[in-house]
Amino acid sequence: MCVCPECGDLACGAVTVVARRGYLAWRDFGIQNSYEEEVHRTGFENVGPFTFDGLLYHRLLEGLRPERRAGGG
Repeated sequence: MCVCPECGDLACGAVTVVARRGYLAWRDFGIQNSYEEEVHRTGFENVGPFTFDGLLYHRLLEGLRPERRAGGG
């Protein structure tokens, strides 16, 4: 999920996806905010799905944590 490109607030509007464990599948892209129930999917009809090996994905993300890069924890 990404934050709003204009103000950085997650509740303002964010690109969202559905992710599953084991393998990850980014699918059902849309724009969401905290004041509407609807997920706006216009413009995302032909995006994804993107699939990833879950274990490799999580290992990569762990390696990006600031404390890991600095040699701590």
